[in-house]
Amino acid sequence: MDPNARSRSSRYVLIAILALLAMLVGFTGDKFLPITVDQSPVSSTSETPAPADSTPKPQATRDPIAADPAPPLLDAGDLSTVGSVIKDQKGPANALIKRWWAENGTGNADEGFVSWAAAQLPAEPDTIQRQGELTTVKALEGSRDPAGDKAADWLNEHGCKNVWKSFTKEQVALRSTTDDEAKDKEIDTVLKLASEVASAAQDRTGSPAASQPKPCSGATKPARSDCSCSYPSTQATMSAAARAYLSKLSPYRADQYGWMEKQVDLAALYAGLELPSDVGSGALLGDLVGQYVLVTRGHAKP
Repeated sequence: MDPNARSRSSRYVLIAILALLAMLVGFTGDKFLPITVDQSPVSSTSETPAPADSTPKPQATRDPIAADPAPPLLDAGDLSTVGSVIKDQKGPANALIKRWWAENGTGNADEGFVSWAAAQLPAEPDTIQRQGELTTVKALEGSRDPAGDKAADWLNEHGCKNVWKSFTKEQVALRSTTDDEAKDKEIDTVLKLASEVASAAQDRTGSPAASQPKPCSGATKPARSDCSCSYPSTQATMSAAARAYLSKLSPYRADQYGWMEKQVDLAALYAGLELPSDVGSGALLGDLVGQYVLVTRGHAKP
C-alpha cells in the first residue's frame, strides 16, 4: 500500500477516536477526567494581601485592687475621730433631701441637683474652730508609724473610687434574693455626681482646694495656709455617697461600708490632707448624692 495512503488512513482513525472521545465528554461531563488544582497561583492574577491591622488590641482592664492589694488598714480605735462627724450629718442630710423632693419631684435632674446640692454646703468654720481641728489632726500625726503611713497612702489612693467599685462587683456577685441589684454604671454615676458636687461647692464658696498629689483629691488649686485641705473634702463626699447607695441595696453589709468610709476619711486626716469640718461637710453632701441616685434610679422612695 502507498505509504501516503497509510498515513492518511492513520490520521482518519485518530480523528475518529478524538471525535468519539469528544462525544463521550459531551454526554458524561468531565467526571471521568482527572482534576488537578494548581497550588501556585499565577502572579499576574493574585490579589494583594490586605495589610495587617496595626491598631493595638484592647487589653483587659486590670482590677486596681487586685494589682495593689490593701495593707492592714488604720487602727479601728481611731475611727471615732471621724465617726461622730459623719453621724452628725445624717439628720441634716435627710431634712435637706426631703426639701429637694418636695420642690423638684423625683425625676432625673442631675445637672440641677449638682448645683442645688453644692449650695447646701454649710458656712465654712472660722479660724478659731479650724485651729482647734488642727490640734486633733496633729494628735493623729503624733501617733504615725510606717504601718499607718502605708495604710493611709493606700486609702488616699484607692478610697475615692476603687474600693467602692470593688464592693459593687462583690455585691453583684454575692447577693441575697431580697437584695436590689447594684450596677456598675450606677456606682459610676454616684461617684461622678459626688465629685461634681464637691467641686461645685468649693467653687461657690471660693474655698481654695489643696494641691494634693493623690488621685482621690483631683485638686489643683493653691493649698490653705493652715493645712493642705479642701472644704468640703472630695473623698469624703464620694465615700459618703457610695456608702449611702450600697448600704441601701445590701443593708446587712452597711457596717462594712460604714467602716470603709471612716477608714477613707481618717486617712485624709492622718495624712494632714483634711480637717474634721472638711470631712463633715463632705459627708453631708455625699449623703445627699447617695439618696438622690437611689430614688431617681428606682431603688427607693423619697
